[in-house]
Amino acid sequence: DSFNTFDNLDMIGKQTLQKRIGWDYLELGVNVRASLSLIPGAAVILRRPLTGTQDVTLKFNITDISSALALLVAVDQQKLENLELSTFLRPDNLIPCVLTMARDFKMSGFSANAGKLAKIFLGGFVDRGITSLVASFVQGFMEMYEPTLLRAIPFIFQVTARHMINTDLIDNQLMVDCPALGSESDATVDFRELFLDPSTSVSLGGPGNRPFGRLSYEIYQGIVGYMVSNDGDGIGINSFVADLASSQSDESGRLSYPSLFSYSIEDQDNSVAQSLRLSLSDLIISNIDTLVLPLKFMDPTTDGSVLSNNMNLGDVAGRSL
Repeated sequence: DSFNTFDNLDMIGKQTLQKRIGWDYLELGVNVRASLSLIPGAAVILRRPLTGTQDVTLKFNITDISSALALLVAVDQQKLENLELSTFLRPDNLIPCVLTMARDFKMSGFSANAGKLAKIFLGGFVDRGITSLVASFVQGFMEMYEPTLLRAIPFIFQVTARHMINTDLIDNQLMVDCPALGSESDATVDFRELFLDPSTSVSLGGPGNRPFGRLSYEIYQGIVGYMVSNDGDGIGINSFVADLASSQSDESGRLSYPSLFSYSIEDQDNSVAQSLRLSLSDLIISNIDTLVLPLKFMDPTTDGSVLSNNMNLGDVAGRSL
C-alpha cells in the first residue's frame, strides 16, 4: 500500500497495453526450513544440542521500486461479438470466459528497478547465538553484494518472473475452458434467482439455488439502492430522470415533442371533405423528476417471469408537481 505511481493503461501497440507502477518500498519475506546437525564440540559451546529442523524467517525491504508491465492481448473479433451474457453472471467464470476470446494473451514485458535493500530481519532459530551468527552473515552478504543484486533485479523480472507469470499463472491458471451454465434451450429466466439472494428467492417461491451467481444480485442491489437513496434533494432516481430528460429537451425534468403526430388526406372527391389534415405538436411534460417513495423498480414477484414496477409522483422540495 505504498504506491507512488499507478498510471492508467497505455496503448503502446495495436495489441499491447502497458501499465507503470511504483512503490516507496516493498517488504519481501521468505520462510526457510533449515536442517541442523552440529558437531559435539559446537553443541557443548552452545550448551544445548541443536539437531533436526528449524523454520527460519528472512525479511527485507526494497525501496524506490519502479516497474512497467506490458500485456499482449490479441482478441478474436468474432468470438467477442458472439460472447454470451451468461459469461458475466458468474464472477468465478468471468476471467477464463473472457480470455477464451484471446488468440494470444501474455506478459510481453516486465521491467523493474529498485533503489536499495534495507531493514533485514532474521528470526526463527531457537538459539540466540545462531540467530546472531546467521544474521551477521546475511547482513555482510547483503552489504557486499547489494550493488550486484540491484543490477540483477531488471533481469530477474524481465526473464524469470515474466516466465513464471506467463507459464504458471496465465497458461496454467487463467487460460482454461469457459464453463457453460448449462440450461434448457426453452427455459425462461427466473428473476427471483437473477436479482435476489437465495433466502429472499425462497420466500417468494423460488428454488433459491442461485444458478446465475452473485454478480447480477450485486448490480441489481446497487441500482435499486441508488434509486431510493435520499441525496437531500429527493430520491436518487430523480437526478437520473432529470439528466435523461435534459438530454432530450435541453431542460432538466422536461420532455418536449415539437412534432408528435401528422396525418393528411388530399384530393378526395368522393368524400365529404376534399382534404383533411390532422396534427399533434408541442407536447410538453414537465417536472417528471418529482418521484417519491414508495418506489418499486423491476421488483421480482412470486411469478419468476414477472417484475413489478410502481412509481409515485409527489411533493419534492423546490419543485412544483
